[in-house]
Amino acid sequence: PQSFFIQYPIYLSLCIVGPTQDDVQAWSGFVESRLRKLVSDMLGKSLPLSKIQLWPKKFNACICDPVAASTLSSSQRANCLTYFIGFVVDKL
Repeated sequence: PQSFFIQYPIYLSLCIVGPTQDDVQAWSGFVESRLRKLVSDMLGKSLPLSKIQLWPKKFNACICDPVAASTLSSSQRANCLTYFIGFVVDKL
């Protein structure tokens, strides 16, 4: 993952949180398909981005803003996944 974060200095993280791990896994396939569609259809064509990539692996942890993470309960922190989309913005 380190090279991904070096190659893409700007990135979006999306954290999925559910009451149980089964709930999170049930949503993960849907979320992955929507993220692929977002990257290929929308973001790459409508924004001034020279590169955009969905990191192909999900992280079994909530990696997000510390303020947002502080609102999660311990059971929610145990039942979450995080996805990343990396960007390189064109110079205007």
